[in-house]
Amino acid sequence: MFKILDRYLIREILLPLGLGLLVLTFVLMMPPILKDAEKLIAKGVAWQPIIRALLTLVPQALCVTIPMAVLLGILVGLGRLSADREFVALQACGVSVYRVLRPIALLALLGTAATAYEIIVALPNANQTYKEITINVIASWADTDIKPRVFFTNFPNRVIYVRDIQADRQWKDIFLADTTQNGQTSAYLARRGRLDVDRAKRTVQLVLEDGRRHTTFASSLEDYEETSFPRLVLNIDANDVFPRNQVIKGDNEMTIAELRAAAAVNAAHGISSASQLYTIQQKFSLPAACLVLSLIGVALGVSNRKDGKLASFALGFGVVFVYYVLLYSSRAVALGGRMSPTLAPWLANVLLGVAGVVLVLWRARLADQPVRIPGLAWRRAAPSPAGAARTRAALAARLSRVNWPRPKLLDLYISRQYVGLFVLMFVSLVGIFYISTFIDLADKLFRGAATTGMLLRYFYFATPQYVYYIIPLAALLATLVTVGVLTKNSELIVMRACGVSLYRSSVPLVLFALLFSGALFELQERVLAESNLEAARLNGIIRGYPMKEFGVLNRRWVVGTGGDIYNYEFFDPQVNLFKELRRYHVDDETWTLDALTYAGETTLTGVKATGNQASWTARRDGGARSRPPRAETARSACG
Repeated sequence: MFKILDRYLIREILLPLGLGLLVLTFVLMMPPILKDAEKLIAKGVAWQPIIRALLTLVPQALCVTIPMAVLLGILVGLGRLSADREFVALQACGVSVYRVLRPIALLALLGTAATAYEIIVALPNANQTYKEITINVIASWADTDIKPRVFFTNFPNRVIYVRDIQADRQWKDIFLADTTQNGQTSAYLARRGRLDVDRAKRTVQLVLEDGRRHTTFASSLEDYEETSFPRLVLNIDANDVFPRNQVIKGDNEMTIAELRAAAAVNAAHGISSASQLYTIQQKFSLPAACLVLSLIGVALGVSNRKDGKLASFALGFGVVFVYYVLLYSSRAVALGGRMSPTLAPWLANVLLGVAGVVLVLWRARLADQPVRIPGLAWRRAAPSPAGAARTRAALAARLSRVNWPRPKLLDLYISRQYVGLFVLMFVSLVGIFYISTFIDLADKLFRGAATTGMLLRYFYFATPQYVYYIIPLAALLATLVTVGVLTKNSELIVMRACGVSLYRSSVPLVLFALLFSGALFELQERVLAESNLEAARLNGIIRGYPMKEFGVLNRRWVVGTGGDIYNYEFFDPQVNLFKELRRYHVDDETWTLDALTYAGETTLTGVKATGNQASWTARRDGGARSRPPRAETARSACG
């Protein structure tokens, strides 16, 4: 049975643990939510599937935030006891640090069980649910969104144009442009086709019948390939259509049984199974982090001195960062074959576990010594009495002429509490950003795809956008906690008894809100545009994305009045200039390609006085390039 002390400690820890879990989970999910929601909304997905898909992000976020929230709850709960000298009273009654460990061990075990459930059961189920949602969305596209004589561009690097759709959902006269292979463009023209979706196997196949394939190459415009096919099947990966933004890297969408089966198949084919073996052990080592971090939380949170609270809290987030650096460093070493993949996930737990035991033993002997961070406890030397008097006299002489509005003692008191809490919230949330970003890019760093300097530059340019998101959140939390503390200590009642209204008490908070609003405006107007562009460029380099002057999102497709299909990468309406223009001249009767004309630049040269026809001049190094079987002139007219 739990005694009063156990219930008291659990109650003190549970509230900050729950609040920390909510805030940390929300902050960690914010970037994936923004990315996934943008992709889903851009492809025209309805709101209900979007909400279901976003909810599947919760388990992977909880796998990371539950251990962090356990540490945060212990630090805040024990820090409050230490700041109010309640731990001094406990020691006077013979309660040692080891006795405090008993209720904390229970909370750590509950956190371990919750994390284990999330990573072993909920995470694979959530990822499978996400795949089912995406497959259902693609299946609905085949029934509703793919319409006759309308370009369908929701498949990455593929554009589908169907001239007619029969009653049995069979397509007739299909044009498909495929740029999935770097450096080449393939145009398929088929008489019949359909989209086959197998929900059970979660596969999507594009089936074309009785057609021809025409391939051109960007490196050599004169090269051209043409092949015919009676039936062609193209596989469409749902993960490419709706790429998953994962917080936890690895094969975590699989269950343990599936991971073992995949490892056995890889071993039979002589392929490395280090990733699967590492992920199996990570499903157990990550929940055990709750126990390790709880030991460190007790050592950092328990103190008989008031000034150890914030230092311990800052050290706590440093410990979390060190833990994930060790975890993903060991993963990179294991995948590189320099460490056993079954032992690597436990390296961070072993090192920090030993450090936690040593710190608890040290804290049990010297409970009145706070953990100090060099440089955080500096104080300005007090001036001499004579010097202070001269300074006050000079300051009074300068300010006596103008009656400047100055903050009162009440304003300084409330501002000091608010600023301290805001800084604490702000630093904590920024720390979460760095931890989650490091988790996301750790593989690229340790595999040599990115350098440390490149990663630091990406942090530098990506930070303003994240700061733009978290300043309102940190301001809200700091305001709520400040008002809560003043209410709990009955200080607001005392202020009202002294004739200070609630409106007057909130003046410092309103001024800080205006200050933060101005900072957000300046960030948006002067910083975010350039920093986001540079961050996107560095992110593309780190992840190995192809760098293009005109991306897939800028590609445009139109059908001319004569039935020709036009594709251009960019259009400048001010000078009537097309960039990278392709013209597919298709025979309406046989649905075959008569000619394919390519031009680097196409400009408007004249408009007829009557009618809607315009004359365009196409050139690429002196002229347009045409493809067999029939040549095209560089100068042509289109409606």
